[in-house]
Amino acid sequence: MRPLQPSVELPRTGLIGTVVLCLMLVSLSADSVAAGVAGQGRSQQDVQLEDQYLQVGQSVTLTVPYRIGRVLIADQSICTGLFTLRSSTLEVLTRAAGKTEFIIHDVANQVRDTFYVNVLSREAMSLWQETQRLFADIEGLEIVVDGDNVVLRGSLFSQLDLDRVEAEAGRSAKLYSEVSLDPMVYVVLHGPSARYRGRHLMFEEFDYEDWHHGQRHPHGAILLENFQLLVLRTEGPGGQVIDERARELVDRLNEALLDIAEGRGGSFEVIDDQRMPAVAFRRAGRDPLVIAHVRGGDVIGYRRRSPGYDASNDSNDRITADLVAAWWRAVISDAAAMFIRKQPPSAASRTEEGSVLRLIYERARARSGDIPSTLELVEAIGSADAYERRQLEALGMRVPADFRGG
Repeated sequence: MRPLQPSVELPRTGLIGTVVLCLMLVSLSADSVAAGVAGQGRSQQDVQLEDQYLQVGQSVTLTVPYRIGRVLIADQSICTGLFTLRSSTLEVLTRAAGKTEFIIHDVANQVRDTFYVNVLSREAMSLWQETQRLFADIEGLEIVVDGDNVVLRGSLFSQLDLDRVEAEAGRSAKLYSEVSLDPMVYVVLHGPSARYRGRHLMFEEFDYEDWHHGQRHPHGAILLENFQLLVLRTEGPGGQVIDERARELVDRLNEALLDIAEGRGGSFEVIDDQRMPAVAFRRAGRDPLVIAHVRGGDVIGYRRRSPGYDASNDSNDRITADLVAAWWRAVISDAAAMFIRKQPPSAASRTEEGSVLRLIYERARARSGDIPSTLELVEAIGSADAYERRQLEALGMRVPADFRGG
């Protein structure tokens, strides 16, 4: 391994006002650069510059808040650099596609900046810029250039974000996805970019009147983690498709969960809104946040799936819009209690089918020895036996026979 070599300095001429240019001609391996800077002191103003992404043939002038003494470049076949000794600007010139490291020393020979320059072909630059635009809002996502390919990496905090990334990666042969869900960040990520794992999935189900024709009807299932809360069967106002209705519901639900997680309090309740029963989140000093309206088509779905359904005349007098709204509130309240408040469930869990929630909570608490983490709750649901899984699925699909509302 070659030791680091100093940058090449052209000799001073002695003429007043003569500009002395230093051309960085050092060609080093990345390992050599790392070895060379090991043990060298850094000032308290390190890392002023971010990694650069440039197209082949492009140049850029970088400005730093100190006087440059020398610059080391790992691979001059990819980039070179020009600077005036003791100035505060560095011109980066690209030569070929690739990635190389720059290390800048000040006039006191202290390492002040270490950054990478990524030089991309025209096609790779276009793909990288488009990917940046599409996924600028996704926390935890790293967009990496590998030759002419763009690779998406990272542990994401949202199933919706993961679905977006995977779908986009499938549309380009040069866009690869290596993302996953962060196993330790379930539901809550504190901070200004807090996110939750409320999400929705679309599926199709036979409707009673379509059985003989083999036609299916789209439904939207709303989930928190791996626990299904409720099912939407019909469009929203103004012909809003079910998929969009489900997305908006998830956004409002996650907003309510954020309030709970950050200690602002609040509770779920059933209200009358737009002449329909709706589940809302009541917040102190603020108007209720409407989570979901129960529409006529939703009632039809619950009527057909719930105990007491008479297929001969497509009826189930027990199931009303008010009862469905009350059941949605009960299930959402228990999910928030378990996953966010870390408290035992006490609403839907009072029914025979809902008692599985108490079993899941106690099983997770036994594993933790105290208050169960969200990960332990998710694992407890995932390890449920076949009978318990059927009970859990039923909670998000139908109203139990022994549920009376309230």
